[in-house]
Amino acid sequence: MRAALHSRTGRQMRMATVPARRESFSAALAPVLSSLPTSDARKVEALAHLLYSASAWEVLKDYGSLDGTQAGEAASWALELILFAINSSDTAADTTIAAKGVSR
Repeated sequence: MRAALHSRTGRQMRMATVPARRESFSAALAPVLSSLPTSDARKVEALAHLLYSASAWEVLKDYGSLDGTQAGEAASWALELILFAINSSDTAADTTIAAKGVSR
């Protein structure tokens, strides 16, 4: 997996699958994202790509000390939380922390 992430050949291999992955994520998320503005739907799709990427797997393993199964479960959980927030009446998916007036 690490060689696929950090070698020229691995990157070429991964990039070759991007169009099909985009179509798959778009189709899978369409029922949930159809009510969102296009720009927000694109952000959620991009987050799905991020969460289900080899790079995310590597970060979850190296920095989160998760094994492969746990990393997959964490990615799935994160996407579920994002999708729940989109459908929640309490949280607008397009509201940023700054727009909410939350200070750090």
